Amino acid sequence: MTRALALISGLPTAGAEKVTVGFLRRLHGTEHRVSICTVTSRHDGPLAKEIEASGVVRHDLGACRLADPLALVRLLRLLRYEQPDIIHAHGQDASILGATARLVSPHPLIITRHVLDEPQGNIRQKCRAQMTLLALRRADSVIAVSKAAAHRLSDIAGLPRPKIRIIPNGIDLEPFVASDLPARGRQLREKLRLSPNAFVVLMPAALREGKGHEVALAAMPRLKEMIPGLRLLFAGSGACEFALKQQAKPFGDRVLFLGDFSEMPILLSACDLVILPSMSEALPTVLIEAAAAGRAVVATRVGGTPEVVKENCTGLLVPPNDPDALAAAVGDLANNPKQLKAFSEAARAHARENFSLELQVRRTLELWSEIMDRRAR
Repeated sequence: MTRALALISGLPTAGAEKVTVGFLRRLHGTEHRVSICTVTSRHDGPLAKEIEASGVVRHDLGACRLADPLALVRLLRLLRYEQPDIIHAHGQDASILGATARLVSPHPLIITRHVLDEPQGNIRQKCRAQMTLLALRRADSVIAVSKAAAHRLSDIAGLPRPKIRIIPNGIDLEPFVASDLPARGRQLREKLRLSPNAFVVLMPAALREGKGHEVALAAMPRLKEMIPGLRLLFAGSGACEFALKQQAKPFGDRVLFLGDFSEMPILLSACDLVILPSMSEALPTVLIEAAAAGRAVVATRVGGTPEVVKENCTGLLVPPNDPDALAAAVGDLANNPKQLKAFSEAARAHARENFSLELQVRRTLELWSEIMDRRAR
């Protein structure tokens, strides 16, 4: 039995958090004892209720900011009480806090790196990015969620490659192949007043900088000409919502903002194609979900995205920040149903082979065991 504490910055609705919650839910009730500790609950989304319903024990440090000494004291107190065999940190704040606590309470520490780079738009962000690199160096092992993330880690953190383990994120595939999904997808289309003949393009991503929503909207004039029945759905929320809605006004009801949408299998079943024109991605969970649902993808050729989207097999890849290329690729698939179907079938097989939750759990448990054995020796 392993006693593990998952330390995570928070539980907003985002890819890394969804993967972590899914992982813990799968281990709960097995011979392993797992719990989760959030640095703050200020940004809780539906995942918080999901954790509560699962029975996984949750702790919260109630941090007001990263440099909150009380949060560190609470974490050290929790470690003395829980005595975990291993701490597994996710996210910037959790990684820094976990590495700081390790100076006092030397529990084995693993950090999963879910991004290629930390934001560095101002002095505060640059300081936090440097602190994150120090945290990564103090960890016993660092998990990179993609080959691209591993290469970037080696470059910016100076970590020796043996210290980096590549373990792609995995998801529970079953909800995306449920027999009732086609019917529920049709019901959702009716609820959203989407014509049965509409070609529905879904972009499931937080409304924040770097995801490429403005690129998708810049492609709309050409897409309208190429695909008369086009409807573009944005699923997510975030700081850029107001600006994006202003940009989308000329397109009327051709662009719909759905906000955070918890029933992703149903939403994917209701769409015909998924797009993600991001500027950077370590390993986009939403594209794994799209593949599991059997949906072809048009995405940008950045970071770990080509590891999820096999070019000309499960989807098409285009350069970042290129609305014309995005429009051309979407138009090609919209007007070629046979190719779209072939990509969709290949996508589902690719997800089953490479991105199952079972595969992620097995590889992670193997790493936990290696680290604990190394410490014991």
